[in-house]
Amino acid sequence: MARSKNYQREHVIDAAMQVFWQHGYAATSVAQLCEASGLNKRSLYNEFGSKAELFEEALIRYRSLMNEPAKLLMATPLGAQNVIHFFEFIAQSTAERFEGCLLTLALNETNQLEVQHRDNLQRHFSQLEEGLLVNLAVDLPPAKAKIMSQYLLNSLLGLTSWIRLKPSRDEYENVINTLLEPLRAALDQQAGSTSSQ
Repeated sequence: MARSKNYQREHVIDAAMQVFWQHGYAATSVAQLCEASGLNKRSLYNEFGSKAELFEEALIRYRSLMNEPAKLLMATPLGAQNVIHFFEFIAQSTAERFEGCLLTLALNETNQLEVQHRDNLQRHFSQLEEGLLVNLAVDLPPAKAKIMSQYLLNSLLGLTSWIRLKPSRDEYENVINTLLEPLRAALDQQAGSTSSQ
């Protein structure tokens, strides 16, 4: 008769996610994953197959937990205001979470990841850029909206890495406000040119 599991899969994934988040994929050992999850090596491999597969599960779990800001980019009506709300939400919700973003951390070590991890990261950040773009395109000309979406995505990647250096809440919020200044200026310029026509 097979022994029943004395653990919950979700708890193991959450524990592994925290370890990967702290150390990164390459620096995380199976021993660390076993210690954090409470599973032995055999049980870990029986359940997930490999460290790579467990990391994939951790990335999926992380994305599900980070759904709240992404929803702001889907709010109707679409427009640049959604992008501003997105960054304001990040400023309020992550100002003291010094671990940064697990996806950005993974992106910084893509040469050490499996192909499926790289593909999933590419898909995630492409979707994020597209979410920024469809909102910005409502209020800005297409070329300017494209450049602005790329600028904001790259700013976000830098921001979610920089927070690991533990800036103060004021510093963090000031940087977010500063990175939004070009967007606000572009919106003001667009509104001015529209009203003068």
